[in-house]
Amino acid sequence: MTARRHEADELVRLAAAIDTLPMAERAVYLLGAVDRLDYPQIGFRLGLSIEEVERLTASAVLAVDRALHGGRGRQKAPE
Repeated sequence: MTARRHEADELVRLAAAIDTLPMAERAVYLLGAVDRLDYPQIGFRLGLSIEEVERLTASAVLAVDRALHGGRGRQKAPE
């Protein structure tokens, strides 16, 4: 498989993973990842507290990671 094909496959998998997120998680994830808004800006736009934005972001990132890595998760970096 070429590198370009592999990248295209990864993008398709990422889009599919994002599509499965609940609406609030998807909105928070996309506003952060695509629009590059910070937590206060996301909270203001969606009418959420910063704590709620943090919670939704963490949940979304975990769900996307699990979808992309088949539940294997990532190894914690040694301290």
